[in-house]
Amino acid sequence: MLLPIIMLSLCAIGGATFLLFQKFRKNRTAAAEDAAARAAHEFVNVRDIQGNLLYTQDGKALCYARVSPISVDLYSKREQQALSRSLTAEMSGNQDEFQFLAVSRPVDISPLLTELSGL
Repeated sequence: MLLPIIMLSLCAIGGATFLLFQKFRKNRTAAAEDAAARAAHEFVNVRDIQGNLLYTQDGKALCYARVSPISVDLYSKREQQALSRSLTAEMSGNQDEFQFLAVSRPVDISPLLTELSGL
């Protein structure tokens, strides 16, 4: 009769200890995440982002453009040459510095599959 009461009280004490430990651990991790976010914000030197302009903390304004991906391999040779000429002509007039950054991401083609299965 005494053993179940002792086991129940030990379980209750253990559960309360675990809950208190989890509560204090959340406070510490939240503070660490705030410090990490603050350090990352200082590292990237970003003050504000509006539209396609990025303002840095040192007073510079950067413009960026998102270019939709196209598969040039699907074009004919003539279309590839025309595209190459037009892009070269557009970029040759720009004498300022620019950086090219390509970020590959997986593409969701389910709308295309749905449309093709409907046909």
